[in-house]
Amino acid sequence: MKFYAALVISAGLAAAQPVSTPEVTVALFGRVTNAQTHDPVRRAFIKIYTAKQRWDELSDSEGRFKFPPLKRAEYGLAIHRDGYTERYYKIELSDFDNPKELPLELFPQGVITGRVVDGFGQPLEDAEISAILAQQKSPQTPVSNRTTDLGEYRLSGLDPGSYQIRATYREGREHEFDATPISRASAMKPELIVKSGVVVEGIDFTLVPARPVTLRGTVHSESGEAVEKATLWIEGPGPGREGSHNGNANNGKFEFADVGPGNYVIFGDAKAMFGSISIQVGNEELNGIDLVLRPTPMIRGTLRVQSGDSSSLGENSNPIRTL
Repeated sequence: MKFYAALVISAGLAAAQPVSTPEVTVALFGRVTNAQTHDPVRRAFIKIYTAKQRWDELSDSEGRFKFPPLKRAEYGLAIHRDGYTERYYKIELSDFDNPKELPLELFPQGVITGRVVDGFGQPLEDAEISAILAQQKSPQTPVSNRTTDLGEYRLSGLDPGSYQIRATYREGREHEFDATPISRASAMKPELIVKSGVVVEGIDFTLVPARPVTLRGTVHSESGEAVEKATLWIEGPGPGREGSHNGNANNGKFEFADVGPGNYVIFGDAKAMFGSISIQVGNEELNGIDLVLRPTPMIRGTLRVQSGDSSSLGENSNPIRTL
């Protein structure tokens, strides 16, 4: 009897325990192919990852791969293979509901090569060369590299598209206690078409390093009254906006230091006033830059709703800045 009672109690306790359901997992699989020829890409490195975990696989001779079972969730997926541009995908929840072969494509990389020399034809070492995708819808990190001791460079891993190629060089003042004068130079090439799997050669630059200069000027209203406080910024040339930085004007005066050669625009903003001026910077310091701030245009009107009621936008309308 005692033994029977013990069995009954144990059964009751067991019945009270929550029943755990095994978590459903799915083994994702796919195939990597050449986007142009549709041939399989062998030994491509495929990575599935979250913020805390990652799983790696290699494609086989047929371009196929398979990951161990993973729980249903959203993941990032990245593919890398030398000679191709990297690709990124997003694994969505729906990919786990009806697992199918994931079709992943890689484009053969575009390559740009060239050489950078100074005004005497001597190679410039450690110049930075960047390929900036033209007319991009969202900001992207440029593909960059530096020149060798022979002044040569190679930009690889480029997707097909139109690029602007920028070369920049800087030497001197390696740290805050280095008294060596700075010298800089930059240049930009017109848009260049890069095709998948094609090497574009001979994109050469001649840079003439020069010491950057200081720009000084005044800020005042249309009436000639000095602007006591103003927020300024200078915008450099090209899509990379090289040399762009912020500054301030105090008591109607401003100064920008270490500005390299090129075309710039200086903007000023103060107390519902705005203005801009375009300048060309060479090898000599510029003084007497005259920046005029004008009242910011305002739009006022009436907002009418469908019911026929109206409300004035009044004096708190958002200003419109004209450059």
